[in-house]
Order: sequence, then structure tokens, then C-alpha cells
Amino acid sequence: MSRRSLAAFKNNPIAHRLSHQAHWPSLRLSFWLAFGLGLMTLAFSIWSLLHFSDSVFKWVLLGGWSMVLAGPLLIAPITALMTRRDLNGDQYQLLYLTPLSDETLAEGYILGALFRLRLLMALGVGFMPMVTVGTVYLGIRYEAAYEAMSGFYRPIPEEIIAPSPTETTWLAIVSIIFILLVLSFSFPSAAVGVALALRWKNPIFTTVVASFWSAFNLAIVAGGFNLVIALSFGNPYLLTFCQTIFLFICIYGLWVPMLANALKYVRRPIY
Repeated sequence: MSRRSLAAFKNNPIAHRLSHQAHWPSLRLSFWLAFGLGLMTLAFSIWSLLHFSDSVFKWVLLGGWSMVLAGPLLIAPITALMTRRDLNGDQYQLLYLTPLSDETLAEGYILGALFRLRLLMALGVGFMPMVTVGTVYLGIRYEAAYEAMSGFYRPIPEEIIAPSPTETTWLAIVSIIFILLVLSFSFPSAAVGVALALRWKNPIFTTVVASFWSAFNLAIVAGGFNLVIALSFGNPYLLTFCQTIFLFICIYGLWVPMLANALKYVRRPIY
């Protein structure tokens, strides 16, 4: 967390109050847990790649992706449930009457939810190396198979095709960027959870809607990722360009509207 973000967190009365409701682990301990878990998953993924068959390794990769996606999928419904529970108390009614801006109120609940769910996000970060290694491996195989079929780069047999170190490094960078894109989806997911909690009083309804919303948007992200892979024609540099365009589409087509809608229902009538 940057100094500016940390200052905004400390100066926000709602985020400050909600952060005191969460105890273990601390923010620093969460960071070290993510770091240690990342080293373990990196070692395990490399060992699995060297010793397991392709079919077993794909299950390992699927497990890693499940842990990475758990945060963005669960943060929205959990945030909606926690925020709705907090809104039913007297403290929100007092905050409602204060001169705090809508941005401060929404920001406080979003930051407070992310802070309380820091362990869930740390697990996603810890499994990033496993997903990166597996994605790079599958990407190399995909490129080799594509070259063998189309001769896009070099018309040579598949068994002697090997991407250059530059292409492999570039593919790793693209994979890391995409995984970070998925993990950063946690912030707008928290914003949607807050917006739904502010809009509807029924906690079950808001939780269900938030769950479906998260699954739908992650499906869009995954579908877009596969689309840009198809549009890249096996070229890692063209893939990077398509991924950049896709990133801006996600930011301005999904994230910005989500965050804007979180402010729309802050000052709704209490009764």
C-alpha cells in the first residue's frame, strides 16, 4: 500500500473503525504469508512440471487458478454481507447525517472490506507463481504447436521448435500482467458489494446478486483473454498489444462504472 493510499485509509473514519474489527493476521504478516506461500508454490509448480505428467500438471494448474480466482469471486458477496450488517446498526445512521462526502463514505466501506479480507487476497497472491509457471509452459506448447501447423515463424518440425528466450520472457511478463489484472479485480468487486448493500436491505439477495455478478464479470475477463490469444496468431508481441487493449477495456468498461455506481446509492433514504 502506497503512502498516499495508507494516509487515505487512516484518515477515513469508516475504514479506520472497520479495520479495528479485524485482528489476525496483521497487514505486515499478510504480506509475509503471501511471500512465503509464493516461494512454496513456485518450488512445487517447478517440481510438478518436472515429475508429473501433463494431465496431472493441468490439475495442479487448475488448483492454482482456483485459489487466484477465489478472491475476486468471493470478495463481492462477502463485502455485501459485511456492509449490509454494518448498515443495520446505529453508527451508519449517524454517519449518514454527518457532512462526510459520498466518496468518503463509499471509500471507507470499500477499504474496510479489503482490509478485513486481506488474508483471502494474500492467498491469491501466493499462488501467482504456480499459475505463472503453468501458463508460460502451456503458452510455449501452444506457440510450438501453432508454428508446426501454420509455419507462422519457421517451417520446421514441431519436435525441434523452441521459443527463443526473449519470447519466453515476454510470455512470462504477459502472464504476470494478466494474473495481476485478475487479482486487481478485487477492488471493483468490493465496490460492487458496497453498492449492492447500499441499494438493497435484504442481505441474502445482495449476496446472491454479488456472487452472480462476480462470476459473470470474471467469465467476461476469461473469455476476452482467450479471444486475444486467438487474435495474436501465436505471436507473443502481438499478444502483448492485444492484452494492453483488453486491459483498458476492462478498466473503462467494467471497473470505472462499478466504482461510480458505488457512490450512487450512498445517500439513499434510511427508511
